[in-house]
Amino acid sequence: MALVARALAREADWTPRIAVRYSTPGGASYQDPLEFSPIAVTIDRLISLCGGTRDDVDPDLVLDVHLPRTGATLDAAFLAQIDEDSKAGRPVALADISFEENYATQGAFAEILLQTGRASKLEAYSAWNTAANSVGTALAEAIAAGSGRRRGTYDALAHRTFTFMRFADDVDFHAIVRPRLNRWLDLQGVADHTYLLPDVAAATQTRNRALLWHEAQATLVQLYPGLHIAAMRITLPWNRTFETALDVRLAPNM
Repeated sequence: MALVARALAREADWTPRIAVRYSTPGGASYQDPLEFSPIAVTIDRLISLCGGTRDDVDPDLVLDVHLPRTGATLDAAFLAQIDEDSKAGRPVALADISFEENYATQGAFAEILLQTGRASKLEAYSAWNTAANSVGTALAEAIAAGSGRRRGTYDALAHRTFTFMRFADDVDFHAIVRPRLNRWLDLQGVADHTYLLPDVAAATQTRNRALLWHEAQATLVQLYPGLHIAAMRITLPWNRTFETALDVRLAPNM
């Protein structure tokens, strides 16, 4: 995704200037336990890989990073900064890696974004993943959208579909549906969720499809009320509950 974003920016003759803001003081030194560099090092390398440059003074877009253990007070200040950037016309890409504290924290913050309408104003969103994967996804989406606008090829429906898929996958599945699936499997006497035997996998996939469709529909109403799900294929591609796969088609309401 980062390399595709770089290619798109090059075609648009654009070197994106990107500011970085963290939800906690000293956030630049945060160390993802699954990675080998502080997050600031990872982010600067990803910005470069995407064809951009770091500019905290006069940016084309802002990368906001929501970290674990931010807390209510700092969350309020972080949200206020998002509002300020949006009002100033600065596109905001949000990478939320607070799931490393717990999924409930990530889910609660996403719900604030959805309920207040902030989510629908974001240029990009990504969560539930390592720092590099979440940041790389959010940056790539924002740069792809910005490149499309500059080239006159921007597709608003494609952009919104991608953002919806991130909320449906990163939040609805991981914060809500996945824990329910795991509890259900536990009650069936299936303690190992990393590889499900075929009959168990089929039943789990059916349950996942029903639960996630319901949650995703509710999310779309909050995120983009002018759109509806025209088609959505939901699978568990690796016969485990660690991830789901979505193939989505959205369409405008008539």
